[in-house]
Amino acid sequence: MKRKLMCLVLAAMMLVCTGCLNPSALDQYSYVMSIGVDMGKQMRFNVTFLVQKEDESAEGKASGGAIYLTAEGDTLLEALETCHKGVPTMLSFSRINSINFSSEVAEAGLIEEFMSFSLDSLSMRQSVRLLITQGKAEDFLKGMTMGDKENIAKIQMSLKSFYELSGIFSLTNFALLIEAIDSRRLDVTLSLCGVDESVQPPQQQSGNSQGTGDGSGSDAGTGGGGTNQNAAQGGASGAEDKKDTTAGVFRSGGMKAYVSGSALFDGWKMVGTLNAPDTQLMLIARGEFKQGKITFNGIGDGILEGRFELIESPKVKTNTQDGLFAEFDISLRCSIITDTAEVTRSMSGEAIEQAMAAQLEEGLERVFLGCRSLNSDAFHLGRVFSKNFILISEWESFDWKSRYKDVNASFNVKVKLDGRYSPGLWE
Repeated sequence: MKRKLMCLVLAAMMLVCTGCLNPSALDQYSYVMSIGVDMGKQMRFNVTFLVQKEDESAEGKASGGAIYLTAEGDTLLEALETCHKGVPTMLSFSRINSINFSSEVAEAGLIEEFMSFSLDSLSMRQSVRLLITQGKAEDFLKGMTMGDKENIAKIQMSLKSFYELSGIFSLTNFALLIEAIDSRRLDVTLSLCGVDESVQPPQQQSGNSQGTGDGSGSDAGTGGGGTNQNAAQGGASGAEDKKDTTAGVFRSGGMKAYVSGSALFDGWKMVGTLNAPDTQLMLIARGEFKQGKITFNGIGDGILEGRFELIESPKVKTNTQDGLFAEFDISLRCSIITDTAEVTRSMSGEAIEQAMAAQLEEGLERVFLGCRSLNSDAFHLGRVFSKNFILISEWESFDWKSRYKDVNASFNVKVKLDGRYSPGLWE
């Protein structure tokens, strides 16, 4: 009886235990959500830490407040040590979502040097996303303000959702970068970011706005979107670096920071960029395109826009006997959402499908040739060609990257209209 009573008493005591041996543990850390890496003046790098701000108010939680810490260092750990000298808490990287490099750092091939630290030593996950900013990465992180309040929701949750909804930028993490470098079967493409300096906080905006949108929707920042054949010479070029536009389009309101397009890499080094429409084509060829709006000019006398999605993963046939050749078979489903010239009335569905497929094939070939000219295997063809080899040693001896510029590719696209005229993208 006494034993049962003792067990009941112990069980009751366990219910009121908090399970926390150190009640001040939660106050010892500040959580870094993102890192910005620029070229330093005194030392190798200028590193910006975007730190989650504790805010108990409902408004603070909704906006995802943050503070910024910046220090120079020859390594990340040196910059971190300098920041620790001026903050009351330790910086934790267990919640970090992204690392943003300036294009200057990426074009100099310094990402490898910066990422030479052990991720495990900082409890940093290999799934951390990598981004490139045209300009300063510090400005991008500080550009994530809206209504005079820092907003980190863009890099925390919205980035992946926006990627799946639009396909206008790449989404790559550190693990894929290491796979690309070690396996030599592909080159990564990183999200391309920018800062629109013309965007002002609400109280500073004039009544005479020249904006054309707030950056929302699957066509935000595309500069016309879709299969614009003049978007980038050869399919790859420097994206618009105007500081008073969002990827070349005027905008008013929202955050200064935006994401649109992709940075092309040859190994560790950034070698070029793709704009948003060309990024969509690249993702379609790789089978990573979820859905998005694509615009066609030249089918009729107006603008024809469709919401596209892959019916199945592209099928790629390769030939290594008579040169290196890849043939893509791509099937897409389309819902027409804008038809300013009433093409859907003047042309048959089959004729529209063929016209769309022809423009997509032309765009895919143009983008592929542009990437190939930069020695960037952005279409991940190395993954496909490597399947022709049984042994790893045979693949390594083949020396894929030295042969990549000799690869030719063709694209066979089939478009299937779903038979409905959708009145809006968001239905």
